[in-house]
Amino acid sequence: MKNCNTIPKTLNKLSFVFLFPCILMYLSSCTLYNKNYDWAENIQKGNYKIVSLGTYPYTTSQIRYEAQEFIKLRKEIEKSNELLSKIVHHFYPEEENAGDKSPRYNFKYKFAATDSFGNKIILRYFAMKVPIDEFAGYSIQFIFIDEKVHEAYLFKTPLE
Repeated sequence: MKNCNTIPKTLNKLSFVFLFPCILMYLSSCTLYNKNYDWAENIQKGNYKIVSLGTYPYTTSQIRYEAQEFIKLRKEIEKSNELLSKIVHHFYPEEENAGDKSPRYNFKYKFAATDSFGNKIILRYFAMKVPIDEFAGYSIQFIFIDEKVHEAYLFKTPLE
């Protein structure tokens, strides 16, 4: 009889060990992924929490056609094009020209892709750096979930 009483206690401990991390992950994803989150407004205020240096870490597949959905997503980014330069200046302040404290980069849309799981859409933008010396320019990948910017990746594009 003694062994039967220890089973519920063991199950409770195991439940807690497995459920607690799941609950924490769920709560953190809710705070990070808020449907009302406005990436442009936050960048304007100096909040760059969605931007990481580097490239999107998962495998992507380029999309060869322009669907209406992508045009809508592009408009969201392109209405705030000046903020893309602001992102570059935040992460690479040493790149500013001596004569011009905040050079504007002319970011152009390059392509759309999906990630390896197919649940995220990635839009890539590129701006050429003038003069071209060590690298060609800057690229920003915007990661969308449910038509909202979820995260972004900034990286220096090498000369090709």
